[in-house]
Amino acid sequence: MFPGDACTFYSTDSVVDSDNTNLYPVKFLNTLQPSGCPPHKLILLRTIVYENGLCNGTRLIVCKLQRMVIEAEIVTGKNVGARVIISCILLVPTNSDLPFEFRKI
Repeated sequence: MFPGDACTFYSTDSVVDSDNTNLYPVKFLNTLQPSGCPPHKLILLRTIVYENGLCNGTRLIVCKLQRMVIEAEIVTGKNVGARVIISCILLVPTNSDLPFEFRKI
């Protein structure tokens, strides 16, 4: 439990090709889930910086949530106690059946 009001974090979805930007409303893009991309309302953590202990299976305590970053403390592995900043990850799926290039942040 964190003090303060609850908030939900959403992805920022867009079309890469500026010629097609107006063809696909953001609400539609938010419903897409190409292979390898998380849903619109989910923060996905995966191996980011192995050397710093940010890999699959690492447990963290979230200390602070901001709009584009998570500040957390590592509680397992060789880097216990280290504070880390995890920024948003840009995902551009390449194996999609979509007729445009999709970007999720």
